[in-house]
Amino acid sequence: MSEVLNYPIKYALLKLKKEDKELGYIVSKCYILESFEKYNKNGESKIGFNVVFPYSKIKSITDKVLSFDENRIIPSDTDNNSIDVVDILYDDFYEAKKHAYLKNKELLNMTITSNVSFSKDDWKEQVLKIKKNFNNNISLCKEFENFITDNTMDMNITQNDFKQLKLINN
Repeated sequence: MSEVLNYPIKYALLKLKKEDKELGYIVSKCYILESFEKYNKNGESKIGFNVVFPYSKIKSITDKVLSFDENRIIPSDTDNNSIDVVDILYDDFYEAKKHAYLKNKELLNMTITSNVSFSKDDWKEQVLKIKKNFNNNISLCKEFENFITDNTMDMNITQNDFKQLKLINN
């Protein structure tokens, strides 16, 4: 018999990376382990959350296939390797999708800006090549997102009225 988990559950953006390469952002349910507040030197605070995504381990990526670990990650008191930090949690999948779209657009723009030499004659071809590769990666990421969505239907979004959750979502 499996252990019952009572961690709060919300949606968050999962940044997919392979080695040092950022592939894109997808939406995933996550277990919330802890909320915290950090202050900067100006005295401003920011709320964050330690979460565990049920699926997040990418094994490999090629032009056509994103291979990932299909074993669900269960939060553990002893395993800190699976913990991610996020600054926004969502009650609604489609609200999270909007933010994932914006983060992916931002990632594409940063990739173009840092990799294209606009002083060269072939800059348009460079941009098209980056966009094509990026769109391919996003398609692969969306396949993973679909897998996660299909395999986390048993994880119900927590409707608890957490003070920190309300602050971050308002």
